[in-house]
Amino acid sequence: MMTKTKMLLSSVTLVALLAACGNNDEGQTNVNADPANNITNENTNVTTEENDNDLTTEDPDEVSAEEVDYSGDGGYFYRTANGDTTVYMLGTIHVGHEDFYPLAPEIEDAFEASDVVLPEIDLSSVEQDDAAFMNMGMFEDDTTLQDVLSEDAYEELVTIVESQGLSSEMINQFQPWIIESMLLEILMMDSELSAFEGVDMHFLQRALDDEKEIRELESVEEQFAMMSSFSMETQVQTLEEMIETFDEQSSGLDELALAWINGNDEEYRNEMIDTLEESFDNVDEEYRTAINDERNIDMANSIDEILQEDSGQTYFVIVGAAHFLLDPSIPSELEDKGYEVEELY
Repeated sequence: MMTKTKMLLSSVTLVALLAACGNNDEGQTNVNADPANNITNENTNVTTEENDNDLTTEDPDEVSAEEVDYSGDGGYFYRTANGDTTVYMLGTIHVGHEDFYPLAPEIEDAFEASDVVLPEIDLSSVEQDDAAFMNMGMFEDDTTLQDVLSEDAYEELVTIVESQGLSSEMINQFQPWIIESMLLEILMMDSELSAFEGVDMHFLQRALDDEKEIRELESVEEQFAMMSSFSMETQVQTLEEMIETFDEQSSGLDELALAWINGNDEEYRNEMIDTLEESFDNVDEEYRTAINDERNIDMANSIDEILQEDSGQTYFVIVGAAHFLLDPSIPSELEDKGYEVEELY
C-alpha cells in the first residue's frame, strides 16, 4: 500500500505552482525558476536566468534514478467527443522523471493530433506577483504559527526547517498552507523527481515547441485563493498530517510516481484511489469539496462548453489524475451530461 501522504493531494495544486513561484528581475513569476529555491529561501527572493519560453531547466542537484524504475506507459487516459470535436483527457502527475517519456503510443498520438492543449494552469504565461502571494499567506493579526499548531507538531516543524538552515522566526509569521508548500519544496530538493519533469510541464513545453494553442482551465490566482481560503482548522489538519508523516513523504513521492507511470495496471490504479480516499479521512469536508468536487464540476463544465461549440478541433486535456479518480470526477460529470467517456489507458 502506498504511503498515506498529503503530497498525493497537494500535488494537484501546490506542486504544479511551485515551479512557477520564483521571482524574475521584474518581481513576477518566472516559470523557469527552480521550485526548490522559493519559499525556503529566507529572503523569499531568488534570481534566476531568463530562458525565453522554455519550461525545462537542468537541476544541478539532480541524481539519476538507480533504484527506482520510472519507465512505463502512464495511465488515466480518456476520450469523449461531440460531432466533429474530440477531447482527449490525461490525468497527470505534477512531478516526474525524464524516464517517464515517451508515454504509451495512444497518449503520444493523441497529443500529436491535438490542436489545442488544455492544462489546469498555463505555466508558460503565468505572471503571479510573488509578494502578493506571500502576503496572502501571512497572519493578519498577532497570531503566530506556534499559536495554532500543537506543541509536538510545532517542535517537529522547527526541527525540519532548522535542518534546512531556516529559523522558527521566519516561519512563524506564515499561515499553515504556506508552510505546507514550503515543506513540499524541501521534499523536492531531496527527490529524484522534479516539477520540471512533471507530465503537465512536459506537454506544455511540447505544445510551445509545436506552436499549439494553450488554453488554461483554471488560473494560478484561483488556485492560490482556494488554498488560502480554507479555515484555520483545516489548514492545521493538513499541515500537522504532513509534519507527522514527513519522514515517509520521500518514499511516498516514489510510490506516487510508480502508481502514475503504471496507471494502466489495475493494482496500481486501485492503490492510487485508496490512498487518495484515505488522505481525506482526517481533514474537514471543506478540503475535499474545494480540492476535488467543485473543481471537477467546473472543469467538466468548461469541457462541456468546448464540446457544445463543436469547432471540429481536437483537444488534449492535462490535469491532475485525482480529478479523474475521485467522484464527482471529470468523467462522471461528463457522463451525467450525456457524453460517452471512453477510458483508453
